[in-house]
Amino acid sequence: MDHGHGRLELSIGYPTSRPTRLAVLSVLGVGLVTAGCCLGSLLGLVVSGGGDEPTLPVLLGTGLALAASAGIGLPIARVARTGAWLSGTQLTVRGLATRTVDLRTAETVTVSAGSPATTDADLKTGGAAGTPVLTVSGPDGTVRLPLRNREGTLLPAAEMIALARAFSAASCPGAHEAAHLLHTMDADPSALLL
Repeated sequence: MDHGHGRLELSIGYPTSRPTRLAVLSVLGVGLVTAGCCLGSLLGLVVSGGGDEPTLPVLLGTGLALAASAGIGLPIARVARTGAWLSGTQLTVRGLATRTVDLRTAETVTVSAGSPATTDADLKTGGAAGTPVLTVSGPDGTVRLPLRNREGTLLPAAEMIALARAFSAASCPGAHEAAHLLHTMDADPSALLL
């Protein structure tokens, strides 16, 4: 990889189901906001005794609609924004916040096996471990990159190899071990489970 040019999008988040998830969450959001508005208005009418003063029903309706908007907005933002990319030696992971670390100035690199599988679905899709996580700490902060997307699939081989190659620019503790492990996981995805 050319350490100054190009951007490789990493397949974290929801690579195949993002449009469907956003559509479902949006429809659900419209329903929740409408229901919150109606419920708040009805509660306001009951509390106010059905009087001619519309202030309480309007306030409660607006308040519940805003609460529903906030409640559905967070999952929509998470699905829409989740992503990661490698641009030269810059590794960026975006969730609700965006964090970037330069591998040339990284201070430590670790790869953890993730949490143990707790459901039958976990056991069917990958055995004994959850999501392996690559953690890179540098002077500007720490970036945590899950090596499995939100749909349960490990990063594709080409992306694992590109990450491993990018660690050639890092001379910090753990960089060479992480590169070796990424190459090993490319050849045998269960390598991190041992």
